[in-house]
Amino acid sequence: MKIRNGFVSNSSSSSFVVAFPKKPESAEEVQEIMFGNTECEAFDCYDYETTTTEIAEQVFKDIKKATIKDMAESLSHGWFSGRVDSWEKTRDLSWQNPKDRKKIDKIWKDCDEANEKIAGNIIKKFRKDNKGSFFAVFHYGDSDGEFFCIMEHGGIFDSLENIQTSYH
Repeated sequence: MKIRNGFVSNSSSSSFVVAFPKKPESAEEVQEIMFGNTECEAFDCYDYETTTTEIAEQVFKDIKKATIKDMAESLSHGWFSGRVDSWEKTRDLSWQNPKDRKKIDKIWKDCDEANEKIAGNIIKKFRKDNKGSFFAVFHYGDSDGEFFCIMEHGGIFDSLENIQTSYH
């Protein structure tokens, strides 16, 4: 029998809306902003290990200015606090029944519209609370290997204001 000691994944991914104090101009600046003056410090997550330098290099490689639309979409397409869930409203309906299917489609459409509005309001508040910041959106998933498992689950943006949205 094989036993796994580390993180067992069901191939999750997450997006992160991050407020940087300013637009980083280098990987070294990203490292300083995210981790302080720690150089090449080991970074552990689920029995996987990398360095803060490698994390900062990946973040710098992936960084680009995010629009309000980018931020709201990353939030509305995942699970977030306040999300309107269609499960409770559709669980007693049957996909095979044409009348139920119309109801399901309508419920999904209504929930999607509500979630887009809620996400937009959350992002507006986030931007207002972090006025003057440089905003970026990142997407990382543990299905891309150990390093990206750390990027998703390691709390790499904990030192910055951020919103993590799960797509489990």
